[in-house]
Amino acid sequence: MKTSWSLTKLIEAMGGQKESGRVAPSCTIHQARLGYYEGLNQQLFAAVPETALRILDVGCAEGRLGEALRLQNPMRMLYGIERQPETAKRAAERLQQVFILDIEQDLPNIETGSLDLILFGDVLEHVHDPCEVLRRYSGLLRPEGRVLCSIPNIQHFSILSDLLRGDWQYQEAGILDRTHLRFFTWASFTKLMLDAGLAPRIVGEIALPPSRGFFNRLKPLFKRLGVDPVLARRDLAAYQWIFEGKPLRPINHPEEPITFISCVNDEAQFASNLAASPCFRPGSPHKLIAV
Repeated sequence: MKTSWSLTKLIEAMGGQKESGRVAPSCTIHQARLGYYEGLNQQLFAAVPETALRILDVGCAEGRLGEALRLQNPMRMLYGIERQPETAKRAAERLQQVFILDIEQDLPNIETGSLDLILFGDVLEHVHDPCEVLRRYSGLLRPEGRVLCSIPNIQHFSILSDLLRGDWQYQEAGILDRTHLRFFTWASFTKLMLDAGLAPRIVGEIALPPSRGFFNRLKPLFKRLGVDPVLARRDLAAYQWIFEGKPLRPINHPEEPITFISCVNDEAQFASNLAASPCFRPGSPHKLIAV
């Protein structure tokens, strides 16, 4: 019989705490109380579909997220991947099976096309080629499967403030975690998922917004750059994005040449985004016309 648990009850059952009547923020935020490997990304947990039963948690740490998912539905099968052997040993007490491997080099011994969901919780910013990791691991999904990724937002206003002061200092945790190799905005990660063969959708966020005064002083700059202030408010407030990716259906017939026509008002942005898409690489039958 399926048991319905609220997120708050799950956190309390696992020894977590609440702040001011609400669940404390994700362990990825600077104010986190739990250690890096002991934490639970609550926003990622909340985005998991109830129908997902066979789940792989990539970078599972001590298995807290998988433990919460199994408490929510004991019918779930939870696999984990963790590079640190001692951490993996603790995760194995909470998950059905834990693989110790490097996700950039290996795949776990899981049947292709068998998973409902793959979780990448604060993982892809730590690898050299996140697009290739997503592309290879999505092969483990069923046709209707999903990936969920939590991604730090380099566009957050705190980073903008530091840049304007000429101050870029790596930290022990947070967006500028010293172990991060890659940095993303919502737009750059959207493109990365598309390049990996996944249809992206933002399904959640951790928001730590700037003050009204800070935002108002940026409005002349938004106007100068042609930036929509409504979108800018959202993007500057997001500390972390939660993305869902759905595998794009493969084309089972020979590709016919397609000509794309795009209106361009920013040459540099066009060159680094649409024009850099895999379907326009040398040798592609498709053509892109900028007007």
